[in-house]
Amino acid sequence: RPGLYLVWGTSMLLAEAPKRTARVFREAIERKISPENEPTYYYYLAGALEMDGQTDAALEAGQAALKASEKTPRREYGRAAGTA
Repeated sequence: RPGLYLVWGTSMLLAEAPKRTARVFREAIERKISPENEPTYYYYLAGALEMDGQTDAALEAGQAALKASEKTPRREYGRAAGTA
């Protein structure tokens, strides 16, 4: 199911439908579809918002992507290994 949101959202982005793309990724974030993919959802949300001319909201989503990435297991492993 998490992959479905990524495919659906990126398809909308490639079709240059930023409003629909933003709805898809917001839904994935709000429904907590896949916490480990949350940084990716925010990343694509930021791109969609910028395509739609919503620069301030895009910057906020970008910041949320960075914050969410700090909580991922991969990032935690990198910290423990001294590579992050």
